[in-house]
Amino acid sequence: MATIQELQKRLDEKTFDPSTLNKEQRAAVDLAFESGQLKGYANVSEVEKERNIGAKIVASEKAKRDRPFTEATKGIFPFTGEGVERSDLELLGDVTAGG
Repeated sequence: MATIQELQKRLDEKTFDPSTLNKEQRAAVDLAFESGQLKGYANVSEVEKERNIGAKIVASEKAKRDRPFTEATKGIFPFTGEGVERSDLELLGDVTAGG
């Protein structure tokens, strides 16, 4: 396992991944938080919560980036709040091309 200094650096840089810890390592890191050797969080669970929130934010941003037209037109349809989807444009193209 890493030294206290290495762990603190990872915590400071937000690169510490608690999912890689086994039970003994997790208990040791929790003890280091409790004793004040590691700072910034109360325990490993708090680090996990922050990472989960960050993962959700990143996933949301990726979804917006993957569907920019839908995001830009969100709310255009009354009562549904939905945006224009790619399939809507494909349907429009099929209908106008067939006429």
